[in-house]
Amino acid sequence: MSDEALKRQLEEALLENERQKKIIDSLVRRVEQDNSHRVDPYAAFQHSVVLADQVREKTEELNNTLHELESINRALSLANQKVERAQQRFVDAIESISDGFALYDKDRHLVHSNSRFQQYWLDHDISLDMSSITLAEVKRLAHSRGLIVKELPYSDLHGGRVFQQRDNRWVQVSERRTADGGLVMLYTDITLLKEAESARYEAAISEKLRQSYQTLEKRVQLRTAQLEDLNNQLSKEVTERREIQGRLLEAKQEAELANLSKTKFLAAISHDLLQPLNAAQLFLGSLRAQRLGPPARRLVDSLDHSLSDVESLITMLVDISKLDAGTIRADKQPFALNELLDNIANEFHQIAFESETEVRYVPSKVVIYSDSVLLARIIRNLMTNALRYTESGKVLLGCRRTESGVRIDVLDTGDGIPKDKQKEVFQEFKRLSPRKAENRTQLGLGLAIVDKISGVLGHHISLESELHKGSRFSVLVPYGTVKTTAMPVLKPKELDASAALQGCRIWVVDNDNNICMAMKELLSQWGCDVVTAESLAALQVQCDVSSDSVELLIVDYHLDEGKTGLEVAEHVHLNRPHSVPTIVLSANRSETLKQQVRESGYLLVNKPVSPVRLKTTIISQLHSNSQQPSFQSQVIQG
Repeated sequence: MSDEALKRQLEEALLENERQKKIIDSLVRRVEQDNSHRVDPYAAFQHSVVLADQVREKTEELNNTLHELESINRALSLANQKVERAQQRFVDAIESISDGFALYDKDRHLVHSNSRFQQYWLDHDISLDMSSITLAEVKRLAHSRGLIVKELPYSDLHGGRVFQQRDNRWVQVSERRTADGGLVMLYTDITLLKEAESARYEAAISEKLRQSYQTLEKRVQLRTAQLEDLNNQLSKEVTERREIQGRLLEAKQEAELANLSKTKFLAAISHDLLQPLNAAQLFLGSLRAQRLGPPARRLVDSLDHSLSDVESLITMLVDISKLDAGTIRADKQPFALNELLDNIANEFHQIAFESETEVRYVPSKVVIYSDSVLLARIIRNLMTNALRYTESGKVLLGCRRTESGVRIDVLDTGDGIPKDKQKEVFQEFKRLSPRKAENRTQLGLGLAIVDKISGVLGHHISLESELHKGSRFSVLVPYGTVKTTAMPVLKPKELDASAALQGCRIWVVDNDNNICMAMKELLSQWGCDVVTAESLAALQVQCDVSSDSVELLIVDYHLDEGKTGLEVAEHVHLNRPHSVPTIVLSANRSETLKQQVRESGYLLVNKPVSPVRLKTTIISQLHSNSQQPSFQSQVIQG
């Protein structure tokens, strides 16, 4: 039986005893009152007997209650003794444990603690009021005094939270709730356990490292052996590769020398071939201007086609050679697109005039950024290709603005190109079967040159074609930001006007007597007053270069005795108050010559030059000089 139950029984017994006393006292008072009234003796006796029985019963009940009360008192005394002994045992128990003990009630007020708990705080110079301290205040003091430097999360392994103190000791705080909502906390010093754990961990790591080292050492030995074998193999391969590279380098050098020799050979032979070819074309131009009968006219036309084919073949071979050798460099500058396209359109209007093909042109004033010479070469090749494969129909030269640049289009209504052949047409010596008989002499290099030049310029070439409906070749050119002064462009009808060149005084200097004769004959037919000479000295014999009237100077770049046409032009200009418009003729297509002519402010025309091109260029130069004192340098492909 518990202490509380014993106390309740004792209180109930005392209350019952008090009630019995009150009943007995009441009965005694009634008896005494009855005796005072002197009732009937027998009745009184009878009543007293009954009363005595009641008193006896109550007395017995009272005695029983007293005995029971004495038993309860004895049991309570024994229970109190047990409680005291239990409390003492509890105190002795919590004092005997090595951990700090703290008991908090349901409101988390400290109820009891052992000396180790109290000493724990005293060791860290923290004084606690054990009679009123709360758990929250204990935690606050621990943090505010810097007692805890590290707190590990709750771990089932340790059964509570683990704290590292500022003295480098480790404490585990375990919590257990009591039945009445209280809280028991144990503070256990686990420093030795943590040190042992660290030692075991370090030992395990050391063992792992030792095993890893042994394994690594074995692997290193194995890999070293493998690397030695591999190194030996690589040494062999390197030696073999060096030998191969040496042979490849020798082969490359031989190929470069062969390519350079080929380029020099083609350049030299092209110059030697183009000189008489140029003279032949000029003579042919003079012959065409004569009044000829139909048979002679057909012969002249056939001769013209043959010379054009020879010129085209030589030019293409030289261009391919230079492109393969990588000697062509782009000289990009901003310029107005119509400066380029207007002249090209006029040239092909003249060419198409003799055929059944109609050439249409849509001009544009947009400014682009490119090399005008190389871009002109691309467009001329595309236009030539379009005319070649369009027996009768239309060819359109135009452009369209896009976000990334200007798309220059050459469209034709020819036979078109099959889908599976559209990539082949850009390969060297690849051509479709031409319908025109004269096209069978072509080498199939025109579009290959277009593809290579577009690579030099960085311009994208595209092709759209449908069989039996025509083709569209396009080149995408980036926009320019500065618009240069445009060269005057003549309308086609102005090219046919004989009055444009009537009385024009022109000096021609060329070391080739045939070219001098051909130029004099052709220019004279156009109404020009021509003086030809093979050198500056020969020119000075015929006229006074410092004062005689002259409107145009045409010089060949390569003269005898190492002289150049640029030197002749410079001498003429230095001795005159005003510059004379100058055209430099040359079969040399090098970038160096282009730069020299550009810096001198002259116009470079590549040989061979056709009569139509020559006439266009001369009228353009004269027209330009009449409009502005200074003129710009250009390069015109012959």
